[in-house]
Amino acid sequence: MISLYIAIFFTSLLGALIGTPIVRKIALKFRIIDIPSHRKIHLEPIPLLGGISIAVVFLLAFSLFSKLSSEMLAVFLGSLIIILTGLTDDIKGLSPFLKLSLQILACWLVVIFGISVSFTNNPAIDIPITFLWIVGITNAFNLLDNMDGLSVGIAGIASFFFFLLSFMEGQFLIASLSITLSGACFGFLRYNFSPAQIFMGDTGSMFVGFILSIIGIKLRFAESGLFSFAIPIIVLGLPIFDTTLVTISRLISGKKVSEGGRDHTSHRLVLLGLSHAKAVLSLYFIGIILGTFTLILSRLIIPQVFIVLLFLVLFLFGLVFFGRIKSNEKKEKIKQNT
Repeated sequence: MISLYIAIFFTSLLGALIGTPIVRKIALKFRIIDIPSHRKIHLEPIPLLGGISIAVVFLLAFSLFSKLSSEMLAVFLGSLIIILTGLTDDIKGLSPFLKLSLQILACWLVVIFGISVSFTNNPAIDIPITFLWIVGITNAFNLLDNMDGLSVGIAGIASFFFFLLSFMEGQFLIASLSITLSGACFGFLRYNFSPAQIFMGDTGSMFVGFILSIIGIKLRFAESGLFSFAIPIIVLGLPIFDTTLVTISRLISGKKVSEGGRDHTSHRLVLLGLSHAKAVLSLYFIGIILGTFTLILSRLIIPQVFIVLLFLVLFLFGLVFFGRIKSNEKKEKIKQNT
């Protein structure tokens, strides 16, 4: 069985390695590029649409490994909605409201066919949580795509740990899909790590977020309830943290949450003196620590409340720590102007 997963990983890795340069040429030919601005760190136009190579590799594997069912068909169709939404946004641009509406439509599609969290076993509570989870994670990876190699690298790491967790729980389909996504992400990372030759664009960042959110829902453990709900949150803790940090920071400063800017976790690490590449590698390391933590938790008998409290304490500590970096930056600007 392990040899099969290894074959799946390297097949998807190779698919992304071969497919990405092709997509890059298409993006350059049709001038689908990301233009530098004061909110962005790249200095030259970079082709977009790289996420198409990840999506194509994953959906081909998805069609091969998943059994035909209403749930899997809903995931496939929901993915197409997300891909088309991202593609349109990359080419023409979409308003935040329309983009969010289409994400909710994709989420609604998978929910009506039975994909939902089972946190309370009360649909009136679980379904709204499901919408918040899927739409939230989809946008979290979109927001995390703010530095070369960051979003796709974290997606590759998270999907690899989802593979390990699902493999240990005997979930063949989820393990296969997770390792496929991981291979595709790492294959694309070859061209996206600093200095990036191509960007995922919204097509890729929203797609990987959408798929990871569903994998997190479908992941099942012998220990149900709070534990099953906490594990995916911890695996995806970094994009969740970054989105929370940016949202609070922008609301406090009176900015639109969807506006964009250099106030992400990665940018704050650069303010501490790290290079862009080292900031990204540091966040990879945190992603690996979080994933390893979930592997340990899945094999230990620990009170569920303790796990949640520990994670919340670390989460809040991180918000305070990185929030202070922003305030220190403001102080420096004030000093320079006086």
